[in-house]
Amino acid sequence: MHPKALALVRQRALAPLMNQTKWTELTQALDQVGDNGPRVSIKYIDRETVDGPSHIHWQEFLLQGSEWCEWMDIHSCEPVHRGQLLPPGERDHCQEILQTLKQVGVPFSLQAKGFRVWAYVDGGQPPELVR
Repeated sequence: MHPKALALVRQRALAPLMNQTKWTELTQALDQVGDNGPRVSIKYIDRETVDGPSHIHWQEFLLQGSEWCEWMDIHSCEPVHRGQLLPPGERDHCQEILQTLKQVGVPFSLQAKGFRVWAYVDGGQPPELVR
């Protein structure tokens, strides 16, 4: 683990729930969802802001970002372009994503727009995870 990331985890007293193997399994499975994989929002341990929602390049995330990721929201609905005159539609991948999360066995909770995968949690107040 990068020394700065480790220092932040210790400073904030975060408990790790994910490792590189789980991230690799999860990203490979998510890459198969929808046309480009699901859109995600990511909260990093060294920032207060949240990045996304957007599609991400999974290999780049694994190489540069997984140890810095505090949590990742996986949005279950994908916008679908239906032409110039019609509003965008949505394609729901909720069941496919839920099955993937359970199959890979990652810690997650339900969110308004999908699922949150927890990489680190506050040791004093962990979230309620789906089992």
